[in-house]
Amino acid sequence: MMYFRKIRTPIGILEAESDGNSITALNYLDCVPTFKEGLLFYPKKSELNEPCPDAIMALEDWLFAYFNGENAEICFPLNPKGTEFRLMIWKMLREIPYGETITYSELAEKAAAEMGKPCMSAQAVGGALGRNPIPIVIPCHRVIGKNGSLTGFAWGIDVKERLLKIEGVLK
Repeated sequence: MMYFRKIRTPIGILEAESDGNSITALNYLDCVPTFKEGLLFYPKKSELNEPCPDAIMALEDWLFAYFNGENAEICFPLNPKGTEFRLMIWKMLREIPYGETITYSELAEKAAAEMGKPCMSAQAVGGALGRNPIPIVIPCHRVIGKNGSLTGFAWGIDVKERLLKIEGVLK
């Protein structure tokens, strides 16, 4: 059985998805943000008040801490679905420290080394990032262009910029 829960955040409404044991997806419902510019705090209140799996409740607590500028530990299981290559890239994303970034080409070099290949295209890495089912938690927003530009975020560059501001990467 799949479970879903809408969660209010400073970037809008997110919908958490769980298989009952772990988080399988986090979707952006493209809503109007529920905060004033510059204010990180948001009230911890979900759209739905019905019982839901512990993983979703833990994700909601983590999102609350994250959007309030805390580098909270992820203490809930993730179960993203994807190819072996995508799973490898998503694992590498989770190794990027809070408040830091990496370029697409640097991530491609790491992936090539992991796979024992001489090189890999940054576009292949970008493709895996674009299919990340659990953004923010699997922090694809921390990957930037070679020249420091903010590129390639499925939820929009404005959301990527806000997330990097929360983490102190951008002013």
